[in-house]
Amino acid sequence: MFNPEKSTCAYREAFGNKERSAVKEVLNYYKRRKEDPPYYGEFQKRYEALFTEKMDGQGNSRAVSTGSVACYIALRAANLRPGSEVILSPVTDSSPLFAIIECGLKPVIADCKRNSYNICPESISRLINDETSAIFLIHAGGDPADIALIEKIGDENGIEIIEDISQSPFAKAYGKENILKNVGTFGMISACSTMYRKTLQTSSSGGIIYAKNIEDYRRVLEISDRGKQTWREDYDMRDPGSASLVSLNYNTDEISCAVGHASLSRIEKVIENRQWVKKEIYDIFSENSMFILPEYKENTSPFLQPVFVKDEYLEIKSKITKQLSHNGVKLSPEYKCFVCNWDITKRLTDKIEKSNAVINYKKAFNIFLNEKCNAQNMSILKEAVKKLDNI
Repeated sequence: MFNPEKSTCAYREAFGNKERSAVKEVLNYYKRRKEDPPYYGEFQKRYEALFTEKMDGQGNSRAVSTGSVACYIALRAANLRPGSEVILSPVTDSSPLFAIIECGLKPVIADCKRNSYNICPESISRLINDETSAIFLIHAGGDPADIALIEKIGDENGIEIIEDISQSPFAKAYGKENILKNVGTFGMISACSTMYRKTLQTSSSGGIIYAKNIEDYRRVLEISDRGKQTWREDYDMRDPGSASLVSLNYNTDEISCAVGHASLSRIEKVIENRQWVKKEIYDIFSENSMFILPEYKENTSPFLQPVFVKDEYLEIKSKITKQLSHNGVKLSPEYKCFVCNWDITKRLTDKIEKSNAVINYKKAFNIFLNEKCNAQNMSILKEAVKKLDNI
């Protein structure tokens, strides 16, 4: 059984006292009103309003049933040219790839930067052609991608940016205007998974979409709920035939949104604690010559920490990860989210750049972290890394 006292990763307890209280509040609220909890009710509105406020207070947000759905709706709401190409970040879950296909678009897989999970801007430039309509940009592991350069590439070529901030909510970066902003506010629309393992969570599954302008937001509303134009004064919720476009029901529920609101209410402290853990990890691994870590950035929103084994130690990578694990380090010895490696990707597209991705995949392993990790957990990591000197 997992013992957090002898591990580098403490029990997170993301569903804590605030979340339990939030569920009770929903139940009591609707009992007092003698109503059953609907979708798009009071708690969803509170959650969406708080998310928008914390993003930048300028746009609008819509909570939906899953992160996969959020990716699909964001992409479809971008209203891209049918059959056009979308350049996708190289390290991600399958949802963005499948969303591209479901929207009738063509995926093009860009390469990584060396020793990073994030997209290589030079790869984007090489892949752009007359058929390109958008970049689906993932900020991987909590580290913002090189957004200033990517914004410039998008502007110069007239292509949209859609952001996936599932692993990086409220990380900050400097864009083309040299203003520090939250990731997810640079592109036209952003999607965020809020499943239970994410930094921002709504319990088992969930997602949320953010749109900067009202036209994009209204398309999000239509697509998320069967083509309904719910903002119209003459909208009749009992008339399903008033749909403006073909779509399905992707709504979420009041309990999930109440949990999301509780999680969101303490997000700054969660991220601050995770940033401390990240800094400790960098300090510990910098003392060992076998490893390379991505360029350290301020203002991240850490989700996991990739570590890259130097070329001269690749032959013993498996031995390294096994020894670290044996000494209490919670890790994944390889990361399966390299899109270029999937058999299904090769059936969906032959446009793939992967020189760095192939190398990075062989070199990388992930250290798990969360906001409950403390000095004792980091001491275990430090001792485990020290013991590698004798490997």
